[in-house]
Amino acid sequence: MSPAKPTLVRHTRLIGVLAACLWLCCGCAVGPDFVRPAPPALERYDSAPIPTQLSQAERLKQDWWTHFQSPALDRLVATVLSASPNVEAAEATLRQSEAERRAGAGVFYPSVTLGYSAQRERLSPARLGLSGASPVFNLYTLGATLAYSLDLFGGNRRAVEALSANVDLARYRLDAARLALAGNAINAAIAYAAYTEQIAATRHIIDAQRRQLALIEAQVDAGVLPASAALAQRSQLDATEASLPSLEVRAAASRHLLAALAGQAPSQWSATLPDWADWRLPSPLPLTLPSSLVRQRPDILAAEAQWHAASANLGVATANLFPSISLSASGGWTSNHASGLISGHNRDWSVGPDLNLPLFSGGADIAHRDSARAALDAARANYRQTVATAFSQVADVLSSIQHDTTAATARLDALQVNERAVSLLQATRASGVTAEVDYLGSEVQRDNARIAAIDAQAQQLQDAVALYVALGGGWSAAREGAP
Repeated sequence: MSPAKPTLVRHTRLIGVLAACLWLCCGCAVGPDFVRPAPPALERYDSAPIPTQLSQAERLKQDWWTHFQSPALDRLVATVLSASPNVEAAEATLRQSEAERRAGAGVFYPSVTLGYSAQRERLSPARLGLSGASPVFNLYTLGATLAYSLDLFGGNRRAVEALSANVDLARYRLDAARLALAGNAINAAIAYAAYTEQIAATRHIIDAQRRQLALIEAQVDAGVLPASAALAQRSQLDATEASLPSLEVRAAASRHLLAALAGQAPSQWSATLPDWADWRLPSPLPLTLPSSLVRQRPDILAAEAQWHAASANLGVATANLFPSISLSASGGWTSNHASGLISGHNRDWSVGPDLNLPLFSGGADIAHRDSARAALDAARANYRQTVATAFSQVADVLSSIQHDTTAATARLDALQVNERAVSLLQATRASGVTAEVDYLGSEVQRDNARIAAIDAQAQQLQDAVALYVALGGGWSAAREGAP
């Protein structure tokens, strides 16, 4: 064995021992260690009484929309979730973040490169302070380089920690996109079913009013009623007919929205939507404690992940203020002839540490650390605001449920009264006691009451959707085990 080879081996072993010792002795990382914020010590979202139709829930089903007991709705939500470009983009962002984390974790391992070059060169003697003819020669190089950066102050570990937090952020944003998409799709489906049912009731009213108008006009012609009666009836008919196009526009807009949520043009999209009779209000509605909400609502968890990433980035900026050491070893062959490249006398090598100590950068490194600290403060404040907004949204939904339930009960009672009135007048109409015009008027009142009841019931259904969304939707095991 040549004398050079044992020397290279000894130096390489020395570097390996030194790296191992430094790794064992320097396990700390500068910068703050992120600690998850404690759940709030709150038992209620609002001081108002909790609606009686709500019950305490330990967890929510991941496919929470199945509580509406509509197979057509289940198929619709599955279709929209699988076809949505927004969800597809969020999934791609998650994969991107995971790949960046894997790439960042490579800093913990040595890098090994193998290189080969073949060049034709001409060297000017003037560069060496000489004169004469410029030599022309070939230069062949074959070698390998081993390098490893010692993470003395934890800058690399903090960087990978930030990348991991970004993965969590992307995952929670994907959950938030799914939740918002499902909520919007269900609300659009509720609106479409309600508008469609109201359109049918409005057309029935128009038919009844037209028949009323014909009867009244006949009575006006016979001199039984004044002409003003026909004009009044005509005015009511015109008003009802004018309300129909707006309902049809809203129904079409709801369907168009569903197509957009599925990432398709309205002319391309087709799906079987739930009829009004298919909808069932979940009973009882779920309610979770505020302490559970902050561990399950995806926007809160996303804000927490941003806070975590900002904390880790402060560690990276702080580590950049300290010295850095890297170890490297390289070896190979250099020759002017390719045939004799790999030979003992053409071998070269180098080994040793590289120490970099930041002395002056015009204050840039300190400014970067101050910027990272400010970003951490902003992330902490954004988290607090996100939690406060979430609690406010849940409180708003609970208030809506309380008041909309009262309104729906009153409108359903009014509908039942009008339905009984129609039944009674229908019986007396056959015997001639009730005039046809009066009976048709009772039908119009009943259908108007039905339209009002549909409005109230649709609002109740959308309140239920809003509650599920405000509570974070379906709880996944990944969110329950979030760091």
